[in-house]
Amino acid sequence: MPQQTYLVLLCLALLTLLALLRRGMMGEPAAALSEEEKAEWQKTWKLATSTLALSEDESVFVQSVEVGKPNLPMPAVLLEGVRYSLTGMNPMAKRADDEFNRRANLELQAVLQSMHPRPISILPSSAEDDDWKEEGFTVQFPLEGPHHEKELDEIMVATGRRFQQAAIYKYRRAVDSTQLLQWVLPCSPSLAAVASETSVAVVSPF
Repeated sequence: MPQQTYLVLLCLALLTLLALLRRGMMGEPAAALSEEEKAEWQKTWKLATSTLALSEDESVFVQSVEVGKPNLPMPAVLLEGVRYSLTGMNPMAKRADDEFNRRANLELQAVLQSMHPRPISILPSSAEDDDWKEEGFTVQFPLEGPHHEKELDEIMVATGRRFQQAAIYKYRRAVDSTQLLQWVLPCSPSLAAVASETSVAVVSPF
């Protein structure tokens, strides 16, 4: 093979590899979602039931007030600081096998334990809707810390993107209120339509 042809093929191969790496690192979906799919994803994320741990041994179920009636008191501890819930399971909402999900969550846990800034706590959590359930972790940061809330948003969204997640959850007390707010933060600009904000209530277990 002539040297010039070899160099051309090598350059093309390197460009292809770079494109694949960039797509993997950015966590972009392989194909664009339709408007109908985006609307369905937004509804699923916004209205899912989530567990938030109060400690290693105690957790509560929370759900949007649009579908869940508050029938249990809101624990005061959930109104402290800002929390982010995320998982390493099922990249881009595509079901993966159990072994992949187990390893992904172990890797996510290691990333959270070594991240900067360091969270106040890292506790198990989950989110579910009908027959779909994902386990993961909720991390808490102080609102009065050296890092602004927007900066924390960016750090945690980048972590979700690293694990090719469509979005992550954020929880914080509403300003001048005792309500707990839930945000869905997309991990990709192409999924901005799945973003949402709602008040959540503590509900009884199923």
